[in-house]
Amino acid sequence: MNSNIKVTKVISLLTALIILMLSVSLPASAVEEIKAKDLPAIIVCGYASGQLYRNYGTAEQEKVWTFDVDDITSGLTASASDTAKTLTRLILGKWEQVGVDVGGGIYRILQPISYNTDCTPSEELSTYPNEPAVNNYKYMMDNGFEENIYEKAFTASVAEDVGGEKTFCFQYDMRTGIYDDSDALKVFIDKVLDYCDAEKVNLFGISMGGYICGTYMVRYGLENKIYNCVLNVPAIGGTSFASIFISGETDVDLYFLASFGESLLGKETGFAKILKGAKATWAENFMRGFCEGAGPLFKYWPSLWDLMPKDDYNKLKGELLDEEKCADMIAKSDYIHNVTQTQYKEKFNECLENGTHSIQIFVSTGYKTAFGGSENNDLLIDVKNASGAYCANASEHFESGYVQKNTSCTNPAHNHISPEYNIDASTAYLPENTWFVEGQYHGQFSTDPLTFGFMKTLLLADEKIDIYTFEDYPQFLESENACKGVTAKFNNDKTGFLTASSDKLTIKNISEMGSVTILSVKSSDGNISFSNYGKIIKKGESVDIPFKKTGNTGDYFTVTISFYRITSGVTERTFSFREI
Repeated sequence: MNSNIKVTKVISLLTALIILMLSVSLPASAVEEIKAKDLPAIIVCGYASGQLYRNYGTAEQEKVWTFDVDDITSGLTASASDTAKTLTRLILGKWEQVGVDVGGGIYRILQPISYNTDCTPSEELSTYPNEPAVNNYKYMMDNGFEENIYEKAFTASVAEDVGGEKTFCFQYDMRTGIYDDSDALKVFIDKVLDYCDAEKVNLFGISMGGYICGTYMVRYGLENKIYNCVLNVPAIGGTSFASIFISGETDVDLYFLASFGESLLGKETGFAKILKGAKATWAENFMRGFCEGAGPLFKYWPSLWDLMPKDDYNKLKGELLDEEKCADMIAKSDYIHNVTQTQYKEKFNECLENGTHSIQIFVSTGYKTAFGGSENNDLLIDVKNASGAYCANASEHFESGYVQKNTSCTNPAHNHISPEYNIDASTAYLPENTWFVEGQYHGQFSTDPLTFGFMKTLLLADEKIDIYTFEDYPQFLESENACKGVTAKFNNDKTGFLTASSDKLTIKNISEMGSVTILSVKSSDGNISFSNYGKIIKKGESVDIPFKKTGNTGDYFTVTISFYRITSGVTERTFSFREI
């Protein structure tokens, strides 16, 4: 009897141990593993992309933004006497006054979207609803609301993988501040999670949308509702463009504006290169006048004040804002500049340590702002603010012998200095998860085959991806927009670098306009020379150009390829390299 009791006790003990072990191990094995493509995706568009309405959802509904070009044209020419005065000033070359006239006309036409001097809207407007049942891609496409789908090609591509009913476009008023926008995004994310019965979402933000998403991650990311977060050219640290626009102190570069247009088209017209180096005093005067004339339209938008870099914001708010009337807006913008913008590195890493699968940042580089300034920029957003990287000014380079600062990445074996020798990503918010695309204009990832597909890969990835994961996607990339004509890299090395393993320069024709003829390949460093380069490259094909190296190169060197296309004549593209 006693032996039976002992056996029973042993069996009970073993059973209890098994149950205990199962109670510990079952949750890990029983909880279904999250897959990115099973989760809803939210796309947050760039500045000024969203529609604004009067009396939305009523019989009196009227769209007041975005504008129709024909409406603007007819509005500007409505008064014959005003039109005559402007034309007279144009003939006389009084460009600043012409700018005032045009800017003033724009203000009168778009006055409904202006803000009062106390930083409140002149009238109440609304966006398309942020309600998941009517905001998802499938519903909007099926019911004629596709104008409220932004980044259309990318959103459609995401919807193919995730499902149209689980792909959403967050709507926001371009005029409102980031503090309020991030609150609104929080509410929308909660609605989407409930609507889709999901635990997390994938979040993609571009430009101002990246700013909203980045601010959300700082303020609410530890709620652990985001799986993958991709910030494309995010305005998270502000941009000198906003300061220039508000102050009116412009310095227009027509070459950059024309080449930006070519980038949008994905074709080189040959027009931009004609304008290279041209000084456009008339355009600067026009823009200065335009900012003055249209100033009342946008000067008091909280969003533009949030977009300013901190130093510019503190200077200009004292000069242009009534601190008593604008107290609410100033308090929120102070918080964005003095709290949120100082916490990206800390909060992003905290999110990654506490359940966020990934946060990836993509930055375009290689230009200055469209209307002046000296910062390394993508035409609109400063590289240092978007990434946290230490940068030389536009068209400048680090001093010889520069050593990376390693304030964020402390591993001295990691090389975070760009081929152009002008970006040190070791100081970035996320050094191992930030990519830089040389020669890509602001927001042009969708016209560049190099970055379009990769952006979706990052958004819907289940594996951990960083700058070392894919050989074709190192930290520093060169734009492959078709308007660039050709790309170049040393045959056995990653983009922008040269090691002893390479013996040829591989040139690829990425033009959509047919074959290119390589006329010359020249290095800025006398220790490298190229030969046998008089070759024709068919569309989509590559050739290898042998080179001879007689000594070590300096901190960096450039290779300039001169090529001929029948559509645009003789063109050059210059690539930077570092020998490592």
